[in-house]
Amino acid sequence: MNRFVSIFMVISFALLILACTGSDEKTEQVSNDSFEFRKTRWGMTMEEVKSSEDISPSKEKDNNIVYKEQFNSIPSTLGYIFVDGKLVKAAYLFNERYQNPDDYIVTNERIKGLLINDYGPPTLDEVKWIDEDKTDSTDDLGKSVCEGEVSYKSEWIVENTLIELVLDGVSSRCRQGVIFQSKEHYNLEQNKVKSLQPDVKVE
Repeated sequence: MNRFVSIFMVISFALLILACTGSDEKTEQVSNDSFEFRKTRWGMTMEEVKSSEDISPSKEKDNNIVYKEQFNSIPSTLGYIFVDGKLVKAAYLFNERYQNPDDYIVTNERIKGLLINDYGPPTLDEVKWIDEDKTDSTDDLGKSVCEGEVSYKSEWIVENTLIELVLDGVSSRCRQGVIFQSKEHYNLEQNKVKSLQPDVKVE
């Protein structure tokens, strides 16, 4: 992954963190023909999204709505993200804190298993080290995640929705959650990333 794409991914996840600052065995977030995430569809207005929820927002701004929720028994912050007044992205950011950093990896694998049950094998499933020389290291793996040395990412594509299970870290603090977004919006973001990359001419 080149430097421009890496920076864009960090910024995207950070924006979700700022926006966001049922305990059964299926996630059922991308539900049926009527809805694309919970009880919403991409492109809905903020008022339509608020009407779809049975709980009141904990925070609301011009481009996002935030709720306190749970994702399979994990205390979470649920955020809806809007662009030009239309819903394009949503995320559950897990608020659970663990004394043992390895427990973040355990949670990641558990949630990944549930998502596989719902949507099948991921189209992308990677563990990425900043320092590729450490890829065989398993000592203090959870600590390495929280320190930002390694990240986990799994992706699923379900009709019009891209689902990302993410675990990474910054400033010795692990961050994890599940991001849902419109495929159309994702493709637009990727095109913006490509437009930021300099043209490299091969002599």
